[in-house]
Amino acid sequence: MRAPHLRHLVMAVVVGVVGVAGTTAAYGQTPAAPPPSPEPIGPRLGVQGLGFVGLDFPRAEQSVEALGLDKRQLEAGGGVRVTNLWRALFVDVHASRWSTSGERAFVDSTGEAFPLGIPLDIDATHVDVSVGWRFYPRNRRTIRTAVPYVAGGAGVVRYREESPFAEPGDDVRTSSTTYHVALGFDYPLNRWLAIATDARYRFAPDIVGDDGVSSVFEEDDLGGFQLSVGVRFGFGGAAPATPPPPAAPDEPARRPDFINPAPPPVDAQIGTVTTDAPIYLLPDRTRVPLRVLESGTSVRVLDQIEGWYRVEFRDPQFGTRTGYVEIKFVRR
Repeated sequence: MRAPHLRHLVMAVVVGVVGVAGTTAAYGQTPAAPPPSPEPIGPRLGVQGLGFVGLDFPRAEQSVEALGLDKRQLEAGGGVRVTNLWRALFVDVHASRWSTSGERAFVDSTGEAFPLGIPLDIDATHVDVSVGWRFYPRNRRTIRTAVPYVAGGAGVVRYREESPFAEPGDDVRTSSTTYHVALGFDYPLNRWLAIATDARYRFAPDIVGDDGVSSVFEEDDLGGFQLSVGVRFGFGGAAPATPPPPAAPDEPARRPDFINPAPPPVDAQIGTVTTDAPIYLLPDRTRVPLRVLESGTSVRVLDQIEGWYRVEFRDPQFGTRTGYVEIKFVRR
């Protein structure tokens, strides 16, 4: 009777040892590292130049009218902007100037102005320093997407009034600190060029009003609205691509509705893109495009898959690449 009991005991010990060894090995293994998440394609530091023309509407309307000046002054200027300092934060320097001519006037106690026939030249030069935020659109399909922004800051204005044969103290040359708020948007034409619009309101107190017509009307602020349109040039202006949101943990990652690992080959032919078209790494519209092929781009058609061409194209940044573009965008 002892032999069977001994045999059963040995078998139980062997099974226990094997189980413990298997458990220890399982716990001792290093868990597989999760696949690295794709690096988001976000905004990068950019530098842009600006040239613009616009209209300035001075706040001292009564003084402007009494001196025979136009209430809308043509303004021109330019600037430099550094974008994406932190996320969508930017800083820019914006300089502009307007000038006009009228004549000196006398204003009586009733507020009626009488021109004196003395020519008067006036000009104002503004330099604004702004800090602002750009609102990049989400889920963009093309780089040609308007990018609005808001900004605010301070600056300086230099103001001048001059007349020929002026008496001492008649001419004015002064400068003062100004403050402003602005909003606008840029519409990229490509990665280097954009149409820019801007609307800003300036506060420029204590520039005029000490004497002359402005003192009669008690107008001391040379600020007002300024509307402009211009062209931005440089890099960092187009809206950045954003990665697609990750799939929910309880849902499998979405895949294309069709899978064809070996598409039937076709003879390689040259095609032409008929309109701006996104090109993808895989035939899937839900992905972020590799880039947007501009109208007129020549491509080499390699394969055809149910509404898609696999083409070879010239990427100005990375050289020759291949990708998928919808058939409706290519003429062969």
